[in-house]
Amino acid sequence: MFFNFTAIHDVSALKMTLPVCLFVGYFFAVIFSYAGDISKKTTQVFAILFCVAFIFYSSQEYLRLNTHETDKHFQKLTGEAVAKYAHPDELVFTNVGISPVLMWHAQRNLIHSVNTKNCAEILDSLNYPKGIFFKVYSKNNAFLLKISKVNAVGDTIAVN
Repeated sequence: MFFNFTAIHDVSALKMTLPVCLFVGYFFAVIFSYAGDISKKTTQVFAILFCVAFIFYSSQEYLRLNTHETDKHFQKLTGEAVAKYAHPDELVFTNVGISPVLMWHAQRNLIHSVNTKNCAEILDSLNYPKGIFFKVYSKNNAFLLKISKVNAVGDTIAVN
């Protein structure tokens, strides 16, 4: 069930659906078995309201943590820039959080990095000759992109 689990993917919550449903069913069975005849209706209403409130709060918390429309927009634009400017023989680095949205639009895997020095260290450790770093800036919700070619020695050259 947890094989290849990652919280980065939007669909990662689907893997927990079965255990949550089984727990909720068990919870209802226990609550209903202890409820007397007089308070059975009250217990049922309370249990249903509790579960609805829990599901609502959980989904709101998940969306708060995992949905950033501007971030997804920047990931889309960064991915399109990667697909346009990166050559197949280069490792691609970016300061944007790696997500399925970014990888889809880039049509390749990327490595997260904070600066070109970090890119050079990774290239050196992987014994790979060259890479390209896409640094995304956000000023007043504007998409600004700085592209730099990097080699394992640490030399960089700005592309744009």
